[in-house]
Amino acid sequence: MKNSKKVTGPGTGRSSVLVMVGGSILLTLAGKLGALFRDVVLATGFGAGTATDAYFVANIVPGLAWAAFYATIVAVFLPIYLSERENSALHGQRIAIEAVRIYTFSGLVVMLATWVLAEPIVAITAPDAAPEVRILAVRLIFIMTLSFAVTGYVGVQNALQQANGAYLWPLTVPVINNGLTIFAILIAARFDNIAIAVGGATLGWLVQAPLQRWQTRRFYPRAFGFGVRLKTLRRISLLSWPVMVGIVLDQANIYIGVAIASRFGEGAVSYISYSSRLTLFIGNLVSWLVAYFLFPRIAASAARKCDKDAGKTLGLGVTLIVGLTVPLLGVAVVYGTDIIRLVYGRGAFVEASVVATAAVFVPHVFGTVFMGVREILNRAFFSYQRTSVPMAIGALAAGINLLAGVALSARFGLPGIAMGTTISATVFVVLQVTVIARWKPELIDRAAMRHVVALFAAGIAGTVAGVVVARIAAEWFFLARLLSGSAIVGLTYIGTVWLADRLFSLGIVASMLRVKDSNRSDHAAVPLDPETI
Repeated sequence: MKNSKKVTGPGTGRSSVLVMVGGSILLTLAGKLGALFRDVVLATGFGAGTATDAYFVANIVPGLAWAAFYATIVAVFLPIYLSERENSALHGQRIAIEAVRIYTFSGLVVMLATWVLAEPIVAITAPDAAPEVRILAVRLIFIMTLSFAVTGYVGVQNALQQANGAYLWPLTVPVINNGLTIFAILIAARFDNIAIAVGGATLGWLVQAPLQRWQTRRFYPRAFGFGVRLKTLRRISLLSWPVMVGIVLDQANIYIGVAIASRFGEGAVSYISYSSRLTLFIGNLVSWLVAYFLFPRIAASAARKCDKDAGKTLGLGVTLIVGLTVPLLGVAVVYGTDIIRLVYGRGAFVEASVVATAAVFVPHVFGTVFMGVREILNRAFFSYQRTSVPMAIGALAAGINLLAGVALSARFGLPGIAMGTTISATVFVVLQVTVIARWKPELIDRAAMRHVVALFAAGIAGTVAGVVVARIAAEWFFLARLLSGSAIVGLTYIGTVWLADRLFSLGIVASMLRVKDSNRSDHAAVPLDPETI
């Protein structure tokens, strides 16, 4: 029997929606900018050398060892939870409690396994790195993986809030984490001990557990114990392993870049990592927020078997990601060196490091749009619990990345690694669209396809305008050149989109303003019988 009792929480009026959307955008920007500023502080304090090479090598381990588990919380647990909650509030709460137990225990197991395998993992990750880099990386891994004990727990709390329309508090996680990490990096630079920075990042996760649980107390009751139904464990496991393999393969793209870069001497791992992180910042700035809001809507439509509704939401997501990312791509391609100089070029990050990182950044940044589109398209497969599809595509894309990275780096050096990553991301999206078109053509929104073509055309026009300004302003101070060029790229892009919208009646702007708040829950937390847990 369904429970119709309302949750006491934020209102659903226009003002509440505006506060929620505005707050979410601000918190997302704060989280993303915090991550960028964290890397800026790291570059300023430590530059590019042995310490940062070890830091970036160690940072790959959470991606390979735990990110795969963590990703299944949203990709697998959230659709299951929504499906169970459609049956009754009681079923939703029970699956939530079981998920907390499963992911917390998994985190502890992975943490212990990583400690045992830390040395061989580093040896495989950076086989050509200097011995001092590998020794330090192992030390950092032991500190970093302490956070695995609580990240699964925090992830379930965040997914529950997202599923119930409480969007704001989960977005505080990266804000708090980055704030503590930045503070720790400043202290680490003062004492020339990068391990302090890693300790701050770990502490950021530990303080999240009580904060996020306080927010989910409305959605499921407190229940002590370790019991999990075999049916639940089997269901989550069967759906999770393809996602886990797919995420590992996706993370392998970073792994491949670092492994190849370790052959190019001291600082090379740092150059490729600084570039990769800035590229991800640009690509994820929009796509993460879009996927965050729209994934529950796609999953809910899939649960109701409303494929056309899911397709419209998916098309909206693709339009938003392409429309808001393409102008950023245009600026980054034309003014890549100026951007690297502005972001990283201070303190211990000398001019030689700026030039080396910029050489990698420009080919890297070509893949930003495809990285963003890849994320929202993956949500479609996750919503329909077709988790094996991204896994299979990821395996092929990772293989292409490896082959292209090795071949192109032999010809072009470090920039060749970035070229391989961009080629891999592009192939991934092409295969996703091909599979969707054959499997569920209802998910392909033809209006969105027309929008994407027009947006890319506008992006090309903006980029050409940016090139003209760059040539005229070649002798200007770099910041003046970057600001004026960015303005011209943006104005040209917006003008071209507006003109195409008017001439061909595409409805691009109207489509991008079609976001609604339709995810709020009307299910209240009700007591569970301990015998059912």
